[in-house]
Amino acid sequence: MEKFLKSAFRFTLIILVLNVIIFFVKDLLFKEYYKYSDKYNSYLLADSHGWKLRDYTERMGVANFSYHSESYRDLNRKLTYLIENEEVDTVFLSVDDHTLSPYREKSNNDYKSVKYDYIRGGYNLIDYIKFKLQYYVVIFDPNIRAIISHFFTEQALKLVEKENPERVSIKDIPWPQMNAKQRDILAEERLQEQFPSEKHSDKLEESLVEIINTCREHNITLIGIKFPLSDEYLEKLGEFSYDADSVLISRGIKVLDFKESFRNNDEYFEDPDHLNRTGANKLIDSLILMQF
Repeated sequence: MEKFLKSAFRFTLIILVLNVIIFFVKDLLFKEYYKYSDKYNSYLLADSHGWKLRDYTERMGVANFSYHSESYRDLNRKLTYLIENEEVDTVFLSVDDHTLSPYREKSNNDYKSVKYDYIRGGYNLIDYIKFKLQYYVVIFDPNIRAIISHFFTEQALKLVEKENPERVSIKDIPWPQMNAKQRDILAEERLQEQFPSEKHSDKLEESLVEIINTCREHNITLIGIKFPLSDEYLEKLGEFSYDADSVLISRGIKVLDFKESFRNNDEYFEDPDHLNRTGANKLIDSLILMQF
């Protein structure tokens, strides 16, 4: 019994020390999430597909308030926060084929975006407890768990790669330099991740409708945008979609569809569905030509 208690004490001590270290480091890791430019009245709200546009959006007078793994619930919180703190005239919102995916309902920035409710005083008791618990006890923070999980996943992949040379370091090769088989592997992996089922997320659709209604209530021009996809990914995807764009179109809201715009431009992509810097600037050029 005494030996067990000593082991438990040592384990608890290690966890506490790690908690303290990560607590002070994580704000540095996540501070980018809360940054945005207040120089403009137009905003881009999107997940990683918009985040890859960096601050190039400012060339067209639009502040980029996107971040990887954003869900419509996260974006709805951001929108409400912006309305209460800034002048907002126009919002460009991502309505890609995957944005109503059940995977996005599970993989999101709920912990980070709930801070906007907390700042506004609009949180309920459950959200408040969740916010505080995840903030101070880092093992409950899904972002920290994701980082740890990613680390161990990468280590496991390295073991697998030793037995599968074709998979070794594929992600280290620039997309334009990959051969057809390598691109096919990554495109298939991405497709399976983003489209795990036939049915879309009802919860995310509710948040999307809330965004639409909020924009209407505050006379904000809402414009949907679908980001470019590589040829390999388009072939895999086919006609399948969770139809976030249809939610806007059915309500008379314009959607700018760039999904197939760069189909023959491998040099514009860094992976199956994300633009590199060159592609990001080319997309901005296209938007500027449309006089946005």
